Amino acid sequence: MLNFSNIFLKAIVLVLVRPFLWLIATKQEVCAEHMLFAMLDAKTGMYRRDEKGNDIGMKGFPLGVDAGKLLWNHTRDATDIPS
Repeated sequence: MLNFSNIFLKAIVLVLVRPFLWLIATKQEVCAEHMLFAMLDAKTGMYRRDEKGNDIGMKGFPLGVDAGKLLWNHTRDATDIPS
């Protein structure tokens, strides 16, 4: 149940938190540029990209014959894509 005090409290919290969100958030346009760069810069095969779309290499990634298959299976399971 919403009453005046809950709405007032939420407004105060929003006013206080919003500047911090602006500091850590990325604008949609900038994020889209980074992701488009990552897609257009990609070559054949599997690559790992950071939040700016740059290639971060395979350090810390399990390399092996089935690495691509493991990644695809994880992606399929995480997004509910049918086999």
